[in-house]
Formats: sequence, structure tokens, C-alpha cells
Amino acid sequence: MPVLLTDDRSYLYVEHGIRWHLGDPAAPALTLNDADEYGCAWLIGDVDGWDAPAVDLPVDRRPDGHGSFTGQPTYEARTLTVEGTVTAPSPAALADAHRRLRTALLGNLGRAWRWTAADEDGTPGLWVEPTGKPLWRHLTDRAADFGFTLFAEDPIKTGAPAAYGPTQLTNLEYQGGYRIGDAQPWTSQPAPALPDAPVTVITVPNAGDEDAHALYRITGPVPQPMIQTARGFVHLRLDVPTADDVAEVDTYTGSVTLNGQNRYDAWGPGSVFPLIPPQGTPVRLRSLSGGADPAAKLHVITAPAWR
Repeated sequence: MPVLLTDDRSYLYVEHGIRWHLGDPAAPALTLNDADEYGCAWLIGDVDGWDAPAVDLPVDRRPDGHGSFTGQPTYEARTLTVEGTVTAPSPAALADAHRRLRTALLGNLGRAWRWTAADEDGTPGLWVEPTGKPLWRHLTDRAADFGFTLFAEDPIKTGAPAAYGPTQLTNLEYQGGYRIGDAQPWTSQPAPALPDAPVTVITVPNAGDEDAHALYRITGPVPQPMIQTARGFVHLRLDVPTADDVAEVDTYTGSVTLNGQNRYDAWGPGSVFPLIPPQGTPVRLRSLSGGADPAAKLHVITAPAWR
């Protein structure tokens, strides 16, 4: 009877707490700090650049006196440096591992991949691009050191996107700066409650520690829509006339569209691109011209964000 020798290297990665995915998180091209289906164990240490982005702080000297004026600080783009070791059950498997690493890094060249911390809370990730072919150095015929560098032009980590809503149009009127139904300044008792109505306020969460971008999608009919959040409001000087019409405010691209067409002319005075702050924000849809059609809706698509 032949004796079969097993090559179990699970002890090598069992103490590495975080697995890293490169590519689609649902079907990654490469998973590190884990064993793959071919029996290869990919082990890496800390990922340099993952913990926090660098900050660019512009500084101008004072013209007449000591010291300087500081400008608005901003995050720099991130560079991630990954170094580790791969062990394989055979020389042929190690050669295949080298090929798979090259394919994972360069097979999507020119298009961003996701780099994801699979076991961190919220599964944060960055959109990254490779900066060149991976380094590779044989240790034995079954083990090799490897290294590669990834570049993330957007330094903010994000989690999985989710949609919230719909929020429907409010038909509450405002008098003297106070909403009917709110407590008035001269009394601790609330005003008489209004009849039950569709939900007009939703709370959009953000489990991260950075302001998160959002896509606000308005479905008509809504004349002169306004979206209000804790970060301000955006007023669109246009009508979304029917249930087949859709207006979108995208804070990431800084764009406003109606049925897919750019409408820069629709930007109302005082409007901002309202981000979702840490801990979330209430979101309300209004019509500045008095529309209150219950068919109108607002959905918010966003993802938690971390520094």
C-alpha cells in the first residue's frame, strides 16, 4: 500500500487575523493570509499605507512677521506596499502561483481593482491600481518571497454600498420658522399632530469615521425638489414631472442629471453636495413649489467611509 504524505501548512496563516482580497470581494482574484484552492499559502505582514493616509497641509509665510498661514488640509493619495511569502505543495504549484499573482495584478490593467480587508469591521476597501509587475524571489522549489505596490488615488476607504429609502414628499408647512407639529418656543407642548402620512424622513447611516459620498435619486413627480440633510441642502431649479423621470445628485462626481442629461443650470442658490456624516443623518425630500404627490420618492445610495 503506498504511503501518501500530506503537506498541511495551515499553521502558517492561522494566526494572521486579517485576510486581504484583491479584485471583486465576492470572487477575488487573490486572497492573502489564507490558503487557496491549489494548496498554496499566501502570507503577508502589515500592509504599509493602509492604517491612515498622509495629509497635505499648504503653508504660506506671513508677509510681515514671524510664522505662517496654513491652508485647508487634505488627504494625499495612498500607496500600499505588500510583502509576503507563498508556499506551495510542489514546484509546479509554485510556478502556477507566480502566474496567478501576475494575472491578479496585471490582468485588469487600466481598470481599478478593490483591495479589501475581509475581516475588519465593515469590510473596508480601496479602489487601487497596480504600479508594475510583482517582485518574486525563489527561496526553495516550493517557496518564494513576493512583493507588489498598489496605488489608490482616492484615499478614503469605503464599505459595501447600500440603498436607503424611499423618502416621500413632506406636506408639512412652515410658519415663522417652525414646523407645524414641532414644539413652539413659547410652550413646552407640541402643536396638534398632523394626520398620519407616508414616511417623509429617513435616517441614512454611516458606520465609518469620515464623511461619505452619496447618490440622491429623485423619482417624480416633484416640482422644484430640495433634499435636506444635517450637512445642508441641495435645491434643484427644475421639475421632475412624472414617475418615469429621474433626477440624480452625485456628490462624488459633483454632478446633477435629469434622465441622464447633465443639468448644471439647475443648481439653486445656497446648495451644497451634502455628504453623509459619521453616525448618519436624517434626510428629507421637499418641493419648494408646494408639490406633495405621494408617488414621488427619494432613494439614497451610499457606503460607510473611513480614513
